[in-house]
Amino acid sequence: YREALSIRRELAQANPEAYRPYVATTLNNLANLYSATQRMKEAEEAYREALSTYRELAQANPEAYLPYVATTLNNLANLYRATQRIEEAEEACREAEGLLKPLWCANPEVHGDQMARILGTRALVSEALGESSTDACALARRAFAAAYDPGLKRGIQQLIDRVCVDSQG
Repeated sequence: YREALSIRRELAQANPEAYRPYVATTLNNLANLYSATQRMKEAEEAYREALSTYRELAQANPEAYLPYVATTLNNLANLYRATQRIEEAEEACREAEGLLKPLWCANPEVHGDQMARILGTRALVSEALGESSTDACALARRAFAAAYDPGLKRGIQQLIDRVCVDSQG
């Protein structure tokens, strides 16, 4: 990833319009790797740079790049949750949901799984904040309703089974 990032940065200097999206994607993927290998500081730096680039790209083409902004915010929320920065996680989740919601409402088949992941993260964050289990359960059920991918639905059902026990059965 670091080698690819270096190459893509060089290409983006010569042709930013064509290659900046690839730089952001590579940063996001590198951040995912850092996060998976518990290099949280490096992961956060890479996510933040990817997020900044995606935000700039979304200013010119929101429909194309807002989903990437939302995904990167959700990735950051998961990192914040993993590092016990729950308020920051909640803020990132809420922003991700707010950005994706209009696109999801207009085209649920395209954006449903992404919305489901964001709502699932929000359910986990709600649980970590110590909010009522009813709130976490409602978010998990919304995530299930938004999801299309069967594997994602199974994972969300497991979350529902866990968080909804105390609230709605």
